[in-house]
Amino acid sequence: LLNKLNSANNKTKNVNNNTNSSKTDSSKESTETKTNTNVVTDKKTNDATNKALKNLLNKLDNNNKTNNTSKTDSTSKTDKNTDINEIVKNLNIDNYETLNGKVDKNKQQSSNCWLLSAINTLIDDGEGALNDIVHISNSGEITVTFKTSNILFYDEKGEAKTINISSTPIVINPSELNKSTYNGYTLSLGDQEVRAIEIAYYKLVQKYNLAENQTNAAGLQLLYGDKIDTYITSAGLYASGETELAFLYQYLYPTIEDLDLSKYNKKNITAGIAANTNSGVTCNDSEYEAYLSFKKDILIESGKYSESEVEKAYNTCLKRQNYGTYNTGMYTVDVPTKSGGTVTLYDSHAYTVTGISNGYVTLINPHDNSKSFEISELYFKMIFNQISIVK
Repeated sequence: LLNKLNSANNKTKNVNNNTNSSKTDSSKESTETKTNTNVVTDKKTNDATNKALKNLLNKLDNNNKTNNTSKTDSTSKTDKNTDINEIVKNLNIDNYETLNGKVDKNKQQSSNCWLLSAINTLIDDGEGALNDIVHISNSGEITVTFKTSNILFYDEKGEAKTINISSTPIVINPSELNKSTYNGYTLSLGDQEVRAIEIAYYKLVQKYNLAENQTNAAGLQLLYGDKIDTYITSAGLYASGETELAFLYQYLYPTIEDLDLSKYNKKNITAGIAANTNSGVTCNDSEYEAYLSFKKDILIESGKYSESEVEKAYNTCLKRQNYGTYNTGMYTVDVPTKSGGTVTLYDSHAYTVTGISNGYVTLINPHDNSKSFEISELYFKMIFNQISIVK
């Protein structure tokens, strides 16, 4: 297979040279390109093709840098992409466009928003962002390497335990990426590298008897290491009846309501939304009202917002709806967006913050990471109960 790919690559180089010398002979170039790419149509899938694709893209990239030196930058880039796409399309690998070291379009399918929201912080880093995490070796072996860190995980019984995650690569069988589930857990739809990270975590679930759902901080630690700051609210304590403890916590520790969001750049932030008590149990209506009332008072006292603004946000967020057909006891809240519409936010759900500017927060819902929306910092602080930030 490698010999055939080398042959195809050499012929592709000749096609590039022909293109440089005679741009008018487009029909001849098309014929030669089809002939060259047919050489690799008898490929095998999974291991060999993953390896072949990686090697071929690297070689094509180097060849085009050499062959296109006489062209302008914009022309060279266009021709290079055309050559690569012609070859890649003929490899017929599932989701081939995602094997590129970056986070592409992806949709959450199970209870792992905490992990996907962390992965989505890498979207703006472009090509190469995932290279240190997901690696395809020359032999076609796929590995996922998490950062060395001490992470607080929860097991299936809900008990917390700290686990030292080493940087030992976790081997992923390429055939596992084309399946919809792994060990009973549904994988997300779209990006293959994201699915590789999901599978790597589910291997940790098996090894350490962990729960599927974890914290935002845990997701960021897997990707970035231990340098994570987490801010929460003490409103959950207040809602559950721990009034004095709630005020003490608010006084002693920086909370999400006090956080100056404007000093953070747009990258490496995930935010967890919850209309729930500190115990992680969804609030009943009276607890939820107490939860928001506590936040309302703190936000008014901060002096950053007018009382009428906070009161309006409070009344809006108070109108939550149950979406019990999907998950009994879970709620949504519709809040206004910068564009003049509304967005539905889910409780006990993690989002990715991709931008903070001029009093607005830009977020991505892992249900579909190709879409984003903007809400005011006031609404963000009113409805979100936790934010984890990479230092």
